[in-house]
Amino acid sequence: MARIGLLRIGDDPDDARLQREALAPHCSDIVGEPASRRRLVQNRPELLTALAKVGSDDMLVVSRARRLAQHTDDGLAVLIDIIDRGITVKVLNGIAAGEHTLRSPALDFVRELTRVRHEIQVQQIRAGITAARERGRTHGRPVSIDEEMKRTIRLRHSAGNSMRAIAQEVGVSVGSVHGVLRKA
Repeated sequence: MARIGLLRIGDDPDDARLQREALAPHCSDIVGEPASRRRLVQNRPELLTALAKVGSDDMLVVSRARRLAQHTDDGLAVLIDIIDRGITVKVLNGIAAGEHTLRSPALDFVRELTRVRHEIQVQQIRAGITAARERGRTHGRPVSIDEEMKRTIRLRHSAGNSMRAIAQEVGVSVGSVHGVLRKA
């Protein structure tokens, strides 16, 4: 049974050293991952490399669940994602210490908390956008195409010019040209 360690490398060299010291006695291989804000497993190439090394009888080892993401709650969500992929994870210390293979009541509780937290965030964002609209504020990028530019785009399109040529002439993106013509 191989144990593949995941070492999250941040700005603090002492932290990386301590993680390596904790993982080394337990692991046959250690994969380093630069710390980032990426939470989703599929957006983290080094983590995917470590997971690819974990066979059916092997396990991924981390010093703490927090080492799987920027924050502990996100780390627990990543832990659940990895377990849901059928990979055994051993957490050496902290709130989720132990071996995790399949569903457990504790991880199901964390899964539900994560879902509820996400729903609350979505509701808060929607409420904020609605409140801003009620105050007359628009959401998103400001419109940069005036009526004269729209008229030029429509004229050039009716003359048979390509979208790319129109975009270059007017000084906007091809997507903006599509947007103007779609609303015409």
